[in-house]
Amino acid sequence: MKGRRLVMGKITRCSCRTMARAARSPKRRLVLLEWVRSMPFVHSLVKAERNGKTGWCAPAELGEAAPHYVSFVVPVDSARGLFAAYQCEVVTQKNGDRLTETAELVRRGGDSFVLRVHGRDFWFTLRPASRDERRMPYVGELKHPDFASVFAEIEPQEPEKLDRLYDEEHAFVIGCEPFAHYSGIKRTVDKA
Repeated sequence: MKGRRLVMGKITRCSCRTMARAARSPKRRLVLLEWVRSMPFVHSLVKAERNGKTGWCAPAELGEAAPHYVSFVVPVDSARGLFAAYQCEVVTQKNGDRLTETAELVRRGGDSFVLRVHGRDFWFTLRPASRDERRMPYVGELKHPDFASVFAEIEPQEPEKLDRLYDEEHAFVIGCEPFAHYSGIKRTVDKA
C-alpha cells in the first residue's frame, strides 16, 4: 500500500514502512497522523433529491424500502479540483470477525485513480457526466468534514474484479465506514 510523507512542505511517495521510520520523533508522528486523518475519503453515496435539491446522501438516510443505486464518490476542492489521494476503507469478514482496513485511492493522470487492496490493483475513472451532474453537493443531514465539498462520481473500470475480491477474500470496498465516521447516523439493532 502506498503512503505519503511530508518533506520540507512537499508530499512525496513512499511506502507506509518508510513513512513510519521517517517519523522517528513523537512530534513528527503526530503531524503525520494528523495529515493522514485530514485526507479526504471515498464515500459510498446515493444520488437523490432532498428539499428540492439534487445531490448525494448516505443510503442509511433513505431507508431500506427506498430503491437506490450506491455510487463511489470523491470530494472535490473548489479551488484545486480533485485531490491527489483519498482514504478508502475495505471491510473483510474473517472467522466471524469484521476487520476494517484503510487503503489509499491515488490519482493517476487527469481522471484515473488506482486503489491497491490485498496486493491487487483496482482502477477507477471519473464517470462521464453532463456539466450539471459532474459536481454535486451532499444534500443529506449527516455530518462529515467532506460533506462541505461537492462530489464527483468515480466508477471501477472492471467491476467484476471487485466482485472477485469479495468472492475470494470476503473483502468489500466501502469507501468511508459511515458508522465510524458520520455523525448523526443512528445504528439500528435487530432483536431476533
